[in-house]
Amino acid sequence: MNPSNITPEQFAYNQRFLKAHTRFALEGQILKHFLGKTTIAGIYQVIDKTLMIIARQKSNDNQKFLNAEQKNVLLKKGEILDKIDRLTQPPSPKN
Repeated sequence: MNPSNITPEQFAYNQRFLKAHTRFALEGQILKHFLGKTTIAGIYQVIDKTLMIIARQKSNDNQKFLNAEQKNVLLKKGEILDKIDRLTQPPSPKN
């Protein structure tokens, strides 16, 4: 089990959310240009900032998950290399 707080399913969901947020952010820049300084533009800015905060948190969670997975892989690799090393050592002579 990885020490991060998210599961692989949550990681995948976060990735989809971040992809959609990136698209929304690009479309939002165009929309912001056309809205100018209207009330709708103010509401949009609040929504955009909120989504940006959520996206930053999800990105942080995903990075923690990836770091934990990388650590697990490196530990398993080390265990396998230790086993291989022990199996390939010539037997020590008995005195």
